[in-house]
Amino acid sequence: MLVCGRGGVGAAIAGAGSERSPASGILAALGNLLSEARDVRVPAGTPLAVQLEQGLVLSRRGMARAPDAFTIFTATDRISAAQQALAQQNYYRGAVNGQLDEPTRRALFEFQVDKGITATGNLDWRTAQALGLSSTTGGTTAAATLSPEQASLVRRNAQALVGRQRQDMAISAGNRLDTRRGYTEDDVELWFALSAFADNASLYEQLARASGNVQGFASAGKALVAAARRVDAALPRARTSAELQNGWSSIRAQLAGLDLTYR
Repeated sequence: MLVCGRGGVGAAIAGAGSERSPASGILAALGNLLSEARDVRVPAGTPLAVQLEQGLVLSRRGMARAPDAFTIFTATDRISAAQQALAQQNYYRGAVNGQLDEPTRRALFEFQVDKGITATGNLDWRTAQALGLSSTTGGTTAAATLSPEQASLVRRNAQALVGRQRQDMAISAGNRLDTRRGYTEDDVELWFALSAFADNASLYEQLARASGNVQGFASAGKALVAAARRVDAALPRARTSAELQNGWSSIRAQLAGLDLTYR
């Protein structure tokens, strides 16, 4: 992440990185060129960020965009809420002043690293969601989502249940059915439903870590709940162990964060 400092964007970039970092030479050269007001070229995929130290007034009117994974919150009340949440989790020990100062940025950065979020030190939409901040911003209500950690837990639990079901049904690692056992249509339906849900949970986790489209991510949550309902329909009809039933009840509770009507 490259952040503009009071010495100008060129000076800030020239001083970024460390001597041991392979990117330091690129950063220094980029900073020097920008300081001289010259055009520069950087390798594709190089992450760049700019911090505004003064308010920006847009002269052109346009449609307001709903918050998404690339939205960065800078309002004082949002920063204060983040500082409080970070303090409760022992990431921040400074004053709750609503200022995105260096201690706050450091706390955000450390929190993002621990939570598997792209670490920038900014209060972006995904970080705000992971901190459990209010889901409303500027009159827009953010969709219900799971954090990357919550999504990972759902995926792991679902995969464990698929393994349990395979074991109960005496299905080999190569998906060979036991020729000495009778299988009902309901047993196979539950196996397919659980397997599909585990695959969907894995896909949802990937979106939780990388998706930048809030609306699409919200739709993925609805699709995951729909996949869970298929398991709900198959579970009562199939022969299941108490362990599998209890495990599925735990997953249902985790999915309540996506749909409050799903209990």
